Amino acid sequence: MRRLVLVSATCLGLFAGCSGAGNALDAATPAPGERPRSGGVLSLLLSASGDPPTYDLHRESVAAAIDVGGPVYENLLRFEPLAPTTISPDLATRWEAATDGLGYTFSLRPGVRFHSGSVFTATDAVFSLQRVGSPPGAMASPRKAGLEAVQAYQAIDAHTVRLQLSRPSPSLLANLAQGWMVMYERAWVEAGGNERPTTEMNGTGPFRPKAHQRGASFEVERSADYWLPGLPYLDGIKLLVVPDFSTRIAALRTGQVHVGRVFATDGDTLGQALGDKVTVSRTPAQSFGSLTMNARRAPFDDPRVREAVNLAIDRQANVQLLAQGAGEPGGFMTPGGAWALPPAEVAKLPGYGTDKAADIAVARRLLNEAGYGSSFDTTITTRTGQTFETLAVVMADQLKKVGISATIVPMETTRAFDAAQRGDFGLLTWGHEFALDDPDAVYGEFYGCGAGRNYFGLCLPEVDALMQQQSRETNPDQRRRMVLDLERSAVKAGIKLITHWNHRVDVWWNQVHNYRPHAAPFNNARYREVWLSQ
Repeated sequence: MRRLVLVSATCLGLFAGCSGAGNALDAATPAPGERPRSGGVLSLLLSASGDPPTYDLHRESVAAAIDVGGPVYENLLRFEPLAPTTISPDLATRWEAATDGLGYTFSLRPGVRFHSGSVFTATDAVFSLQRVGSPPGAMASPRKAGLEAVQAYQAIDAHTVRLQLSRPSPSLLANLAQGWMVMYERAWVEAGGNERPTTEMNGTGPFRPKAHQRGASFEVERSADYWLPGLPYLDGIKLLVVPDFSTRIAALRTGQVHVGRVFATDGDTLGQALGDKVTVSRTPAQSFGSLTMNARRAPFDDPRVREAVNLAIDRQANVQLLAQGAGEPGGFMTPGGAWALPPAEVAKLPGYGTDKAADIAVARRLLNEAGYGSSFDTTITTRTGQTFETLAVVMADQLKKVGISATIVPMETTRAFDAAQRGDFGLLTWGHEFALDDPDAVYGEFYGCGAGRNYFGLCLPEVDALMQQQSRETNPDQRRRMVLDLERSAVKAGIKLITHWNHRVDVWWNQVHNYRPHAAPFNNARYREVWLSQ
């Protein structure tokens, strides 16, 4: 019988303030009777959205960017591959918190080299963190809010970095450990201009880029002079660009790829067909669908219209239609996590109830009060690809029930991101995934005024005030109460509509060892300790 792995959700942010120096090599230690084997090329399915817009992990948000960049780069800290909630050293060997909570000092690993041959130093670490926290020019930095409390970045000497804080930041270590917070070589970037990381890669990671055929595949190969002797075990990794879902399933079924993420029913089908040759896992994921209204233009500048749209969304149906039953309704924080509202309270929020006939009647009344009579026309911008376009179709069908006629406008990923950033849309459907189940990370990336992915263009002072209050609270219980109050305020404001939350379903062949899906795949895309038994 096949192995079935169930991974429980954990709120990482509750533990983010805990320091320590866990053993970075624990995940590589084989179980009794196992001997890791060197060699072989791991084959993976690239994100269904296709090639990433750029290689720059400081500015990108799409999963494909981490898929290709994760094996190449490293952080100061990381989440352990086989212990997803454990923060451990990476390029920093240890860290110390100041007694007043207003600073951290990191000791860096000596002798680490970039693939260019240059030695990694504190200057590179400071440059990299500043590039995220205070991005140069017009560069977008979706995760800059995670470093908002950092007042000064200091290279004390070649192997010591100090971050001076303006206020306590219990989420800082977790933010530093997420997969996007990678280290760049300062001289390399500056020699080629700030845009250089968008088209080239130069990291300290266990693998270095080998080849990229856009629309087909991306390959990395083992770094022969990697700083940790004996690792990685793999000779390389090949990521295949396969946007068609039936072809993705066929590639997994035939063993053309070793690991892939699938829909729930496809996971069941593959498990039944392949038996004990594969493992099928279901993980509560930090992944959700959304419908964003452009509050900068009519009719969505009217709160009555926004409320009508919110009431039109059938979240119970969406779990079945869009997540194939492998999901649940929820607010802005991951359902089941320590920051989330209880399900019973979520069910009472506007638009989350089961009496959709009553919701539709109220929505039609609100549209009439707003002066739009019984109907109006709009557009739904979405990314090309089955997942995104299906979401748009379902949303258009639900909006039609309240009299809103929506024309779907699919765009290639890069164009869709540009349109979202410019606010060039009426409605926008999107699938989102985030690296940390932490309020600073989630609200700072999606919902705050000026947040990197605040596509709706609406700033709510009361929400931002609550964000700031919880962000500096070091008592975990008190902070949780604050976050629940923040959630109640923000979700009811309708600044972004959550259509449904997903569970993550992964399938991998059992010749793959030392692999475990994380709730956020962004934090486990390096594959340093993964090995193949045949």
